[in-house]
Amino acid sequence: MTLSIVAVLGAVALPRFSAAHERSAADQAAKRVAKMIDHGRTLSRGSSKQVLFQADAQNNRVQLVLNGITVEAVTLSAKPYRVKVVSANFGGSSQVVIDHYGVVQTAGTIVLQSGTAKRTININTSNGILVN
Repeated sequence: MTLSIVAVLGAVALPRFSAAHERSAADQAAKRVAKMIDHGRTLSRGSSKQVLFQADAQNNRVQLVLNGITVEAVTLSAKPYRVKVVSANFGGSSQVVIDHYGVVQTAGTIVLQSGTAKRTININTSNGILVN
């Protein structure tokens, strides 16, 4: 009897736990990408050079490039995030230039997904980053 009660409670709790885990993973990955873009803005101002932010949906990877050298990269499909880059669109491109003043040159969005949980990172040219 006790075992059947535990089994029923486990069957009810597991989907909720799984959904919560997916939401958490999507949230953490979106925050990580937003921090990376902000770091790119700081890096560009500090170096007085353009920084390129690239999102590679095929490989679930985002990176910052300065002078042709990758200075920061994260594979989002790996631990601890385990999310998929669904899309990245900056005026038809999957990359965007952050100028030497730290201004993102083209507004755009990055969509991340973990299971059924999706998060959209909206980047605008007036230095705003919004995670939905």
